[in-house]
Amino acid sequence: MDELRFLELSCEQRHVVTLPPGAQHSDEKGAKETILDDDECPLQIFRDWPSDKGLLVFQLKRRPPDYVPKKSKKHVDGKPARGKERADGPGHGSALPPEKLPYLVELSPDGSDSRDKPKLYRLQLSVTEVGTEKLEDSCIQLFGSGIQPHHCDLTNMDGVVTVTPRSMDAETYVEGQRISETTVLQSGMKVQFGTSHVFKFVDPSQDHALAKRSVDGGLAVKGPRHKPGVIQETTFDVGGDAHSGAALPTSKSTARLDSDRVPSATSTAERGMVKPMVRVEQQQDYRRQDSRTQDAAGPELTLPASIEFRESSEDSFLSAIISYTNSSTVHFKLSPTYVLYMACRHVLSSPYRPDVSPAERTHKVIAIVNKMVSMMEGVIQEVDQVDQKQKNIAGALAFWMANASELLNFIKQDRDLSRVTLDAQDVLAHLVQMAFKYLVHCLQSELNNYMPAFLDDPEESGLQRPKIDDVLHTLTGAMSLLRRCRVNAALTIQLFSQLFHFINMWLFNRLVTDPESGLCSHYWGAIIRQQLGHVEAWAEKQGLELAADCHLSRIVQATTLLTMDKYAADDIPSINSTCFKLNSLQLQALLQNYHCAPDEPFVPTDLVDSVVAVAENTADELARSDGREVRLQEDPDLQLPFLLPEDGYSCDVVRNVPSGLQEFLDPLCQRGFCRLIPHPRSPGTWTVHFEGVDHESHLVRENAELASIAQPLRKEPEIITVTLKKQNGMGLSIVAAKVGRSWWVRAATLHSLRLESAAVRAKLSAGRPPAC
Repeated sequence: MDELRFLELSCEQRHVVTLPPGAQHSDEKGAKETILDDDECPLQIFRDWPSDKGLLVFQLKRRPPDYVPKKSKKHVDGKPARGKERADGPGHGSALPPEKLPYLVELSPDGSDSRDKPKLYRLQLSVTEVGTEKLEDSCIQLFGSGIQPHHCDLTNMDGVVTVTPRSMDAETYVEGQRISETTVLQSGMKVQFGTSHVFKFVDPSQDHALAKRSVDGGLAVKGPRHKPGVIQETTFDVGGDAHSGAALPTSKSTARLDSDRVPSATSTAERGMVKPMVRVEQQQDYRRQDSRTQDAAGPELTLPASIEFRESSEDSFLSAIISYTNSSTVHFKLSPTYVLYMACRHVLSSPYRPDVSPAERTHKVIAIVNKMVSMMEGVIQEVDQVDQKQKNIAGALAFWMANASELLNFIKQDRDLSRVTLDAQDVLAHLVQMAFKYLVHCLQSELNNYMPAFLDDPEESGLQRPKIDDVLHTLTGAMSLLRRCRVNAALTIQLFSQLFHFINMWLFNRLVTDPESGLCSHYWGAIIRQQLGHVEAWAEKQGLELAADCHLSRIVQATTLLTMDKYAADDIPSINSTCFKLNSLQLQALLQNYHCAPDEPFVPTDLVDSVVAVAENTADELARSDGREVRLQEDPDLQLPFLLPEDGYSCDVVRNVPSGLQEFLDPLCQRGFCRLIPHPRSPGTWTVHFEGVDHESHLVRENAELASIAQPLRKEPEIITVTLKKQNGMGLSIVAAKVGRSWWVRAATLHSLRLESAAVRAKLSAGRPPAC
């Protein structure tokens, strides 16, 4: 069996000792010794050594003082000759014609083929250096951000081209993934040096071989088959014997080797093949995609974009995103959330400090998420302390409430972040509730200025008094603000529930606590009810009719009591069935303080007592069973728990890089804090890292949409069944439905709609347009 053995001695020269067949290491009779020059490769010689010539042994010995290098070898400045001289050496084969050499062709910085006259670099059968220095004609000289003097080496040997970064600072990317070790290039791959130099690697011989195999009916991988997810690497055992084909586990998320290397039993032929490290799963992926053109690669399961930032400027970067963001000037209001989520994913990736251990990376992720949450908490508290009269305070609170809730959803759903950020999730949940509370208080204060509009007497002309239009304008402004900030629909419903309750509380307490005002009368009951009708109509247009019906119910029933018949015993059942929300104390106050019109009969005392008695046995008992106190006035605070939304987040509908995100990051990129890297081959969804997401469905959906483009247009309208899984959510919002040919079509008319939830069960008639 051939054997390659390095003897670790104090020596200066490599020797090759050739023993006749059957000889042992200790028997050096008949052995032939050859001294290797510095540019000769022992592994290559070993690979090509015929077994019938005897045993090949490599030794390290001191160089003889009279040794003279071979004259055929040319050296320049102490470096071995490259290019043609080396290509003609042993093991390198004969020179190929230029058109058959692999080459790099220049692309645009975004990876597209948009350059008019792209540069082309052919890779000779040698090592091609890439960097700012050009020591030889074969070097590729590049200048720009992130390019080192000796950036990396491109090695073309035996039909295999590899790229090797020369240092940890040499930013080198293959197919969008930063590499720190030798990586094999496949024809069609995109290679990036630094921040802006992007090339496409093309190997004519590899393309020809793949095309030939596909014609023959298969795309078989040469050599022994290996399972996806393993890396093939040549290793040395304790005795120094060379082994190739050892299977090592690898992680898809980091692509780094953390486990011990375990040599495997392989055949003599396999052990004789010395190969650079090859990612077999990548080879198989690219061969699977060979049915497409090299320029039309398939989708990858990655985010639509990623972000990179310098660790040294991490605090400045986060402060610029959170502490110094002006919410009123941000076009895409959820930009901070998406940038922060991409930053978390960057810390989880191997390009971010590839030398750290998994435990250290976990601690780093925890630290940066905690830092984000702490900064966000400071911003929300600072906004609340600002003078309430400032117009933009509500906008800032809505902005950060939306971003805090969306970031919390990203962290909770991400399979890598969710388990290690539990404390941060609790703080974020508290921040969402805190911002919600501050925003409710801010909007209630603004609404309070116009509440007298409900008590505006139409028979009196007062131009300076608030009008009901002012109330509606305030509500519309609040809704527009929440929609601009892309606040979750469930939070929007809860917030307007608070505002409707505020209107209810303000008016009801005025009725029952101020007997001398004369508001408890048929006249004012009709006026207040008419004004409330405007609010109810507005709520219905916004899809908030359920919230309005629920939280305006007591003031609506109070005005109904003031305007209905209440003069005889026959009216008692009607009163109790209509005013079932009012307890005994409230009914008693409204009836006893009732001001009769001049032509109106008095309310009998017996009727009041009977109505109160029925309420004591119904409404009062119901309140006590729910743990509520029977009170005259309405509580200023709505006694409902705050609920974090379970669904309806932006990541479910946002596709690709949102419009405005690049604009948000441009100032930071110009200052060198970060850079945004689009991933054109991504399926375009932001949920690829979520727990329980069916990754294959993303790719299947993309392929189905591409295939549907060729389908002819229908002549007749197509009826599409859309299932909206809202579970027991509080609201239903119909915005758009994604149908064939990858179109986003806004709903115009529904054939039928059934709402099945804990809140409501209803059906729209055929053809009725929904409120969008």
